[in-house]
Order: sequence, then C-alpha cells, then structure tokens
Amino acid sequence: MLQAKNTKVIAAVFSAFIAVFVIALCLIINSTPAEVVSGTAGNYTINIANGGYLVEDEGFLFFTKPNEKGIWRTETQKNNGAEKIDEKGDSFLQNVKDTYYYNDNNKLISCDWNGKGEKVLLNYAKKPLIVGSLIFYIDKNKNLCKYSTLTKKNSLVLKGKNIKEFLVYYRRIYYVDGKGNICKVAFDGKKNETFIKANKSASKLSIDGQYIFYLDGESLYSVMLSGKQLIKANIVSAKEYAVFGEYLVYSNEKGIYHCNINKLIKKEKGYSAKLLQKGKAKAISIDDEHFYFFDNENNLIRINHNGKGKQTVKIKKG
Repeated sequence: MLQAKNTKVIAAVFSAFIAVFVIALCLIINSTPAEVVSGTAGNYTINIANGGYLVEDEGFLFFTKPNEKGIWRTETQKNNGAEKIDEKGDSFLQNVKDTYYYNDNNKLISCDWNGKGEKVLLNYAKKPLIVGSLIFYIDKNKNLCKYSTLTKKNSLVLKGKNIKEFLVYYRRIYYVDGKGNICKVAFDGKKNETFIKANKSASKLSIDGQYIFYLDGESLYSVMLSGKQLIKANIVSAKEYAVFGEYLVYSNEKGIYHCNINKLIKKEKGYSAKLLQKGKAKAISIDDEHFYFFDNENNLIRINHNGKGKQTVKIKKG
C-alpha cells in the first residue's frame, strides 16, 4: 500500500523536475523499533494529504464521500456496485495489518474489514496518521501528539506551533506551522527547525525517501530532503494534485486535468494537459492502478494511470 514514485533531479531545471516526479510521493517509514512493530503506513501519502477519503487493500477499495457520513466498499478490478458497510466515518481512512481506521467528527475509530468491532481509540484526533503501532495526530490545542496502540499511552511531541498538517519519515516529522512554512522535528520533539520558507503557505505535503512535494498557494513544488534543488512545476495552478509514476492529475477552478509529466516538463511541441472534465475535483487519490476523484455531484470517478478508461464507480441500491 505504500506509495512509490520515481523522481530525481538532473542537470537542467526542467529535466530535474522530471526525475523528481518519476520517484515521487513514497512513504516508507522505519521508526522506533520498540514502538513501531511495522513501518507500514496506513495509506498513500497523497491520499492522506488530500483528506484520506479512500484507501485500497488487497483488491478492495474503501471510501467515504466528502461532506457525507458512511464508509463504502467495492472491488478494485470490477465496477459491480459499492456497498455501504458503516454509517459512520468521514475522513482519514487507513489500514495497517488488517485493522481499519477512520475519523468521525475528529474521533478516531478502528474496526475490522466488514466495519464491525468498532473501537474508539481517541476522542479527538485531527488529521491522524497511522504508522505501524503509532498514531500521530493534532489535538484540540493544535499540538502534535502520538498514541501507541501497544502501550495505550499518549504523549506530546510538539507543543504550541499551531500545526496545520504533517507527515512522518523515518524518525523525522515534517509539518506546516502557523506561518505556512514547512518545518521538521525529531520524534522526541527535539531538533525542531524550519525546512522550507513558503512564499504564501505550504499545504498538501507528500514525501518519499528523497523528496517532498507540496503546494505553495496554488503552485506545485518538489524539493530534496536536504533542502536543495527546489523545483516549481510547469502548470498554471492547482488546488489538489496526485502523482503516480510519470502521470499527474490536478485540479483548479477550470477543471480536472491529466498529463504525462515528462512531456509536459520538456514542453514537447503540441503537448498540453488533458482536460478530464470541467468542475472542481475533491479528494484526488490513487491506488496501484487508478486515479480517483469526486466530482461536483460527489460521484466517485476513476481513471487508469494513463488517463484512459474513465468511469463512475457504481453504488448498490438499497
């Protein structure tokens, strides 16, 4: 379920950006062995950044619709109708070792594959991120905290930074502070420092072993974890985005677009991003084979990574 992309920076600026997106957006986490029994992340990095409305697991897709309650399940290889398995749930779907997690009014709940055996783990956990047996989250005071499902203990990681969002990589946490800058801090709250100063305000963080991707205002950037080779994508604007391999899907006020990053960045003659449909996209997400997004009517749309085979995910009646 971990996201793996190919991205690397080469000599020229545009070439550099191509390679960076080819690696793209992977969350491979090796954390404190005593607390994290598995480095498995609960979802793709970009799915979490866009609200965690969708998660794939072993041939099944679980999703919840923006601004609606309930969790749906369908097969990824077929489009024979999604069934509702839970009346609760509104965001941040994740799965680690056959345990499913979701938020319901910022309350973090776990359950099994069928939505049964529900257990409230945290009464308030904003933007939770599951990594092995650790749950990172933002509390009511906008502090960054962590909870261990093994020891059942809660602890404070970082206090008083007005944290907007975050990601975890190895033993570092990257987060957006109250000023909109990207900062990083160790698991124990030490070595806290500013990583990237944003022009406007950073959001939609995605990370892999070498690169961070993010929006600054409506501009898409990538940067190495060393802080070097900051690259701006050659697109007009983006409200949301998702990258898989050489393909990018993004949305802005005019519509939802798909493109081949290599061709776009090289400015191949006559090539431009393809308009998938007019209207804003919500919760752009991925699995191993598809891009997903919700349209203006809250229908779940999916397309193959190459931009073909667009279809609406069917919902079972009754």
